[in-house]
Amino acid sequence: MSDEISNALKGLPALFVEIVKKYMYVMSPEGCGGLRMFHGAELVPFWEAVREGYSSEEPPYWGWAWPGSIALSRYLVDHPEAVHGRRVLDLGAGNALTTLAAKQAGAVHCIANDIDPVAMYMAAAHRQLNDLDIELLEHNLLGEDPAAIGCDVILIGDMFYERRLASVLKPWLHRACDLGRLVLIGEPGRNYRPEERTQELAAYTLRVSQELENTLTRNTRVLQMN
Repeated sequence: MSDEISNALKGLPALFVEIVKKYMYVMSPEGCGGLRMFHGAELVPFWEAVREGYSSEEPPYWGWAWPGSIALSRYLVDHPEAVHGRRVLDLGAGNALTTLAAKQAGAVHCIANDIDPVAMYMAAAHRQLNDLDIELLEHNLLGEDPAAIGCDVILIGDMFYERRLASVLKPWLHRACDLGRLVLIGEPGRNYRPEERTQELAAYTLRVSQELENTLTRNTRVLQMN
């Protein structure tokens, strides 16, 4: 384990560090500006280690770079003006790939938000690994009015995979748009994706993990909610 990786994990809980060292490796998602991420090597052993260690049946979403987040990050590499000089909230940030892409693109302040404390550990590791200053916020913001959240841009990477979550998220984002926030969404064709009030800004064909996605490539759009 290199000094750089050891430094990225410094100060994080021992169980988390043990899982990362044993079941993950460092990679750079294609087209994401050279950002470096920890990535689960094999789905089943990694998931079982997380489930056993944290007594959780929830998948460790923070363990991979998902296509929606990759597409949105690539869009910010190609179009830094979308966030340059602005305050950014990455809602449901997971491992914070898109948060870091926004910061690298010139956002003045970036918040990586998630309700999973282990995702926040991974976001902290990635913040250190990439030497980019982002804020970490473990809180359910969907229970609050977007008007109370100080940001100009809201990023959503791959959150429309579950009906109940989508039913809460869509009206929350509509409210944010009505308040003048710019809402950008990475959308790889999930079942509960938004169709109304959206405009396609870009599309990417991404190579993905067949073990995770049951396919080798996934067409992924970047949408702006209007």
